[in-house]
Amino acid sequence: YEKSFKDTTDVNYGAILNNIANIYEELGKHEDAINYYEESLLLKKARNDQGGYLNTLNNLGRAYISTGNSEEALKYLEEAEEGYRNLATESDVIPVLVYKAKALLSIGQPKEAEKIIYPLVQDTFQNLRPSQRIEGLITYGDIMTAQARHRDGIRYYSLARQLIEQTGIVTEKTSLFRKMAHCYFQIKDNETAYQMLNYSYTGLLSETSKERLQLEQEMQVKFNTLQKEQENSKLLNESMI
Repeated sequence: YEKSFKDTTDVNYGAILNNIANIYEELGKHEDAINYYEESLLLKKARNDQGGYLNTLNNLGRAYISTGNSEEALKYLEEAEEGYRNLATESDVIPVLVYKAKALLSIGQPKEAEKIIYPLVQDTFQNLRPSQRIEGLITYGDIMTAQARHRDGIRYYSLARQLIEQTGIVTEKTSLFRKMAHCYFQIKDNETAYQMLNYSYTGLLSETSKERLQLEQEMQVKFNTLQKEQENSKLLNESMI
């Protein structure tokens, strides 16, 4: 379907674009997500929607990390960080810093990543939503593991696991068990390592069957709804011309 935000007057159009991009991210279609985020970014900038603009910069950074283009991600994340600090909205800076640390880690700079994220670890990311806290704890565990500090990695992975069990958020669960298994192997605790691998294998079977199918069905329903909203927005705009 045609996208034509340039002509629309619907104030919700930018949010629709962002929501469609979010769905593409959930489905692992990161390039498609980036296309929608970039379109939303232009719209929010044109409308001087600073909060929405900064949020979309953060989303773009996250999406670019998922494609492996962390250098590009850092450009968006650094602009988002500067903007949030200028607005003095420190709570909004925290997710940006987590993604910035992930980007630095992925380009082989774990010490720089640790400098950014360490102050946030002291309160175990208490100011973030549960899903963001889990991601922050896992990211710090990754940073520890990248520096061969495997016991520290286990500590933060375990905190993330506890939070996953408390909240029922399962998105990162299978990969988390694999990371924990790696750390346990490194400290020669093979029994626990094999246990983690077994948890990972069991979770993978589940995710590739029932849960994955359910997620795809839910995302399709959301996508169809947003597509309809986008089409209605376009028709509304045309009727006003």
